[in-house]
Amino acid sequence: QLIVYKGEEQWLGVYSKLASEQQALGFDQVPEWFEAYVAYVIKQPGESLIVAIGDEERLMLGLPLLSTRSGRLLPVRCLSSLTNYYSALYQPLLSVTNGSQGDIISFLVSLLGNGSLEWDEISLEPMAGDSPFFIELQRALGFYRYPSTVTECFTNWYLAMGGMRRMSRRYPRS
Repeated sequence: QLIVYKGEEQWLGVYSKLASEQQALGFDQVPEWFEAYVAYVIKQPGESLIVAIGDEERLMLGLPLLSTRSGRLLPVRCLSSLTNYYSALYQPLLSVTNGSQGDIISFLVSLLGNGSLEWDEISLEPMAGDSPFFIELQRALGFYRYPSTVTECFTNWYLAMGGMRRMSRRYPRS
C-alpha cells in the first residue's frame, strides 16, 4: 500500500527507521541530513513528506519529497526531491527482501494516480542515468503511460580530483 507521511516529526521518524535497515548510506541519505535540510533549507510554502510502500509494520521503500504549488492562475502541484547543489545522487531508500527492486518501483508508479498524492509534476534530481532506480523508474513510467522528460540538472561544476580541478563534463556520466 502507498502511505504518505506528512509533517517533519512524522516522516523523519519513518525515514530514520527505514535508514536503520540499510546496508550503507551516502552522506545525504542519513537521517541527520534530512533533519538539517528540512530545518534550514526548505522555505515556505512547501511541505516535506515521505512516500512509502509497505504497511505500518514493514516498509519497503521511502521516497523523501517536497510538495509545493506554483503559479497563480493555473496552479501546478509539484512533488520534488529534497535535494540541492550539495546533494549527491537522489534515490529512495529501498528494503528489498521479497520481490525485486523493479517490482517495488513499478508498484509505486502504479499507485501514483490513486488520489492519496496530489501532483501535476514530479521532479527528481539529480539522478544517475545508469542507476538501477532510474532505469526501473523510466521503465515503469513508460509502462503506465506517464510522460517523462530527462534533462540535465544541477551539478558541482568543478570538483577536486587528485589535487587537480577539471570540468564536470569530463567526469563519467553518473
